[in-house]
Amino acid sequence: MQPNYLLGIDGCKYGWFAFIKHNATLTYHLFERLTCIEALISKDGLAFIDMPIGFPNANEGYRLCDKLARQFLPGRAASIFPVPCKAALYAPNYTAACQINQQVTGKRFPIQSWYILPKIRELDEVLAKQNKLPTHKVHFIESHPELIFAGLAGQPMQFSKASVAGRSERLTLLKELAAQDVDLLEQALSEVPKKHAKADDIIDAFVLMYAASQQQQWQFLPSEADRDSYGNPRQIAFITKPTRLKN
Repeated sequence: MQPNYLLGIDGCKYGWFAFIKHNATLTYHLFERLTCIEALISKDGLAFIDMPIGFPNANEGYRLCDKLARQFLPGRAASIFPVPCKAALYAPNYTAACQINQQVTGKRFPIQSWYILPKIRELDEVLAKQNKLPTHKVHFIESHPELIFAGLAGQPMQFSKASVAGRSERLTLLKELAAQDVDLLEQALSEVPKKHAKADDIIDAFVLMYAASQQQQWQFLPSEADRDSYGNPRQIAFITKPTRLKN
């Protein structure tokens, strides 16, 4: 049964950017905190979110889903950042976080992962509260925009998402697949201040929403979720077969 609300959520400078689809109505929103999202949703929602869910276990090094995602993205594998262990989320600085991660997993992690640690921590805290209070409205599924674009196009995107060519490449594909909603995407691109969300954040949130709506085409890496030592699923969702959104 399809949820009442379908969401695509990506982190941004403001906090989070989301496209929300309810019946035939699509809207976009900026949120400072993930907990603000449920205030806009009256019933159950399903969100594809570009943020890790689940952590490497002791002596594991990397999550299997990340390893498989990199293999799926030749030329774009660097877009899959290594996920630190949960203990590293609460380190006071990057050096301390790397030391903790090396002690637990045997690996350090790049500075790019450090920059998104606050958002990883925020999502983890939301999920922990959901486990205690099962009346929550939004079910979060980890996804990744570059995996979705590669699945839709049959190959990884040629250009970086931060470039003009990369933006054009992704918008062209989305116009073919979800033409009736791209006007709102382009409206968001023109109206949302760049100091709040970059163009690639907005495009990523849109393709996450689109993928969430295509439940019959969902694929997962790995196909069966494994779990970390805290019980979190470690599995990345994406789609591989283009279909048009229904009104």
